[in-house]
Amino acid sequence: MKTTQLLFIWLFIVMSFNARAFVISGKVLLADNSPVEFASVYLAGTTYGTSTNTKGEFKFNVDVAGTYQLVVSHMSYSPYSQTLNLSNDVAGLIVRLKEKSKELQAVVVKRTDPYRKENLELFTLKLLGATKNRNKCAILNPRCLYFYRDPAKNTLKAFADSVLIIRNDALGYLMKYHLLNFYTDKYSTSFSGYIFFEDISPAMTDRKGLSERRNTAYYGSLMHFFRSLYTDSLKEEGFQLFKTVEKPNQKYEPQYLITDKSFLVKSPDYGIMRNPIFIKDSTLHIEQTQDSLDLSINISAVTNSKNKLLQYDKPFEVDYIRSKEDSRYFSDNSNYNGIKLKNRKQVSILIVKKNNYGYVVAFDQTGNSRIYGEVHLAGYMAWKKGMAEWLPLDFKPMQLK
Repeated sequence: MKTTQLLFIWLFIVMSFNARAFVISGKVLLADNSPVEFASVYLAGTTYGTSTNTKGEFKFNVDVAGTYQLVVSHMSYSPYSQTLNLSNDVAGLIVRLKEKSKELQAVVVKRTDPYRKENLELFTLKLLGATKNRNKCAILNPRCLYFYRDPAKNTLKAFADSVLIIRNDALGYLMKYHLLNFYTDKYSTSFSGYIFFEDISPAMTDRKGLSERRNTAYYGSLMHFFRSLYTDSLKEEGFQLFKTVEKPNQKYEPQYLITDKSFLVKSPDYGIMRNPIFIKDSTLHIEQTQDSLDLSINISAVTNSKNKLLQYDKPFEVDYIRSKEDSRYFSDNSNYNGIKLKNRKQVSILIVKKNNYGYVVAFDQTGNSRIYGEVHLAGYMAWKKGMAEWLPLDFKPMQLK
């Protein structure tokens, strides 16, 4: 009995040590060393952060080691960011903010926009997505947004003169998003920025099903995939990977794919599978195969860091087999056009975007795959990439029964 008690105490000490919080502290100043009060200081993509006091000082705790972007923002100054490889406390940081750029005024010539309503609706759809959670999301300060539309090219750009405030009552977060760029056209949408999550669930009057909705957003997501890849537990977490092959384009013949007892989907042309993102040669397209893919041989550790690298130069298929697709996914066939769907599986096509080091993306145990490099998505993960499905990097799911 004594041995059991001692073992329990030892395990408790080890677990407590591993779970200790890291402390980040410092000051936010201007060029003349005057302090900046009420600046937001946070780790992008997380719930970790605080505001500066009257002396420009800040201090906050972080529970999970990893590579983060430390962001400092204030409505009167340009945002500041730096990479932190967090494995120990970080003290004495000095951040100096600069005057806000006049770029926004140069781009947005006039604030009167005859198409503002339509532009705002399109922006909201592309930013938040079309999933069920979208219905419980709202941009609280849309007046900070300005748009530039090019009718000839059918493109839309968006700018914000302050931090976007987005309330997601589906997942219980208030998201503060510093929008850096937004662009959409007929074929694709891209946007980037710094986000801070505030957990508002304790103050919500209706919390029924909140944990389940967060789980649904997490399981099968890109974050879940990279966390599983990091721990070499893809199979245990419900993922299956398959290779793709390049094939010459042929004359199209309609094919019908039964994806569910209630669905009959027509697959026109090669669709997504001949997108230049995946294949540059316009005479070719990619096809899915039944050949399993083992990415473990393409993973390497980063020296003096907890990060890992994925190096793979071909599109590959990722299936999440523990949940079927949401029926809303089929409302627009541009989501899956050309992709062979599988009954009761979430099918996605991924490719690592080429950069200066080749087809490389860095990621860590939080599932953050934006440390260095980028992954392009098609299929189900692409459909779920809107901010209505976003979770903080420090999110911990409930275990599935």
